[in-house]
Amino acid sequence: MDINIIKQKIEMIPSLLNEFGIDMWLTFVRETDVMKDPAMDMITDRGVTWQTAFIFTAKGEKYLILGSLDKDNMLASTLYSDEEIKTYVGSIRDELKSTIEKIAPKSIAINKSADDIMSDGLTCGMYETLCEILKDTPYIERFVPADPIISALRSRKTSVEIEKIQKAVDITEEIYDKITKNICAGMTENDVANIVRNETKDRGLTSAWDSAHCPGIFAGAESAEAHAAPSDRVIEKGMVVHADFGVKFEGYCSDLQRTWYIMKDDETDAPDIVKRAFLALDDSIQSSFKAIKPGVEGRLIDQISRDRLKAHGFEEYPHALGHQVGRSTHDGAALLCPEWERYGQRPYMKLEEGQVFTLEPRITLKEYGAVTMEEMIKITADGAVFLSRPQRELYLIKR
Repeated sequence: MDINIIKQKIEMIPSLLNEFGIDMWLTFVRETDVMKDPAMDMITDRGVTWQTAFIFTAKGEKYLILGSLDKDNMLASTLYSDEEIKTYVGSIRDELKSTIEKIAPKSIAINKSADDIMSDGLTCGMYETLCEILKDTPYIERFVPADPIISALRSRKTSVEIEKIQKAVDITEEIYDKITKNICAGMTENDVANIVRNETKDRGLTSAWDSAHCPGIFAGAESAEAHAAPSDRVIEKGMVVHADFGVKFEGYCSDLQRTWYIMKDDETDAPDIVKRAFLALDDSIQSSFKAIKPGVEGRLIDQISRDRLKAHGFEEYPHALGHQVGRSTHDGAALLCPEWERYGQRPYMKLEEGQVFTLEPRITLKEYGAVTMEEMIKITADGAVFLSRPQRELYLIKR
């Protein structure tokens, strides 16, 4: 991450701690090349080897307790001064315990969460170690989840972060234009995927998520619906084809989906059911978009989308309407999702200005495959704006 962005994030922490009524936030890690806490993206650009504690207080203090051999590397980042760094050789116990006793916090936020993976970076072993270090103190009873802090740090995008996300979106749309100009019957899913791979590589970029299934290319009714690698399945006339991919630009992601219909020789338009499905999705996206504003719970936006699809005579989709995007494609705790058990408390989280979300309903047609679009939006002070150029017409391919 851009060092200036991390500095901005660190500067936000005291006000967030005060906002959520938390005295201290502790990120406790080790061997981060192997097991990296997602919260580290917000507080450092360096990894560590020995047990390390990043401590921030509501008063604006910050402490970094780490192994002596990690100190020079951390100082070189310029995020932490020599006065803020404490080192140890044999054990972190004394420095960590004395620092916490000095702060005397009434509440300590630790990175544990049942609902948000980005806030669940404290491993079981490190939690047990922390409890053992503090076993003779009152502080174990003062642990609280850090999800409000971490989610806010990730969700409340700075102007620079938005610029990077916008660039990732723009590049993704350029690559989609390449697909539209080249896709035709007789190609395989992998042939289309190679267009994406080559265009991404030529720009010196990487895929936004696991390259095994980014891009995802899905041709016809027999294809996988999502989260699967492209295959050698041949694209035939009369098929619906959709793609799902994004790129990572300077550490920030995009995530868009588009749909094409490959016309038969005697067709001048897509079949009526395909057109109706596309128009229903467009209505679902636009209706949801118009209702988005700060303070609204994500579940309510998701329900609007589902209601619109039902009004058009289609079944609802088996996933959330939208997720946040940022440093990763699933970024931040709040979701636009139904009240399903697997989403925990996330449906009830209120939307905030500066968050970036996808809108991605889908309709699966038994004879044709999945019809879907995925757009990206930014929440503003009184609504939202599109970061992507919404697909308002089904792409028809006559070749």
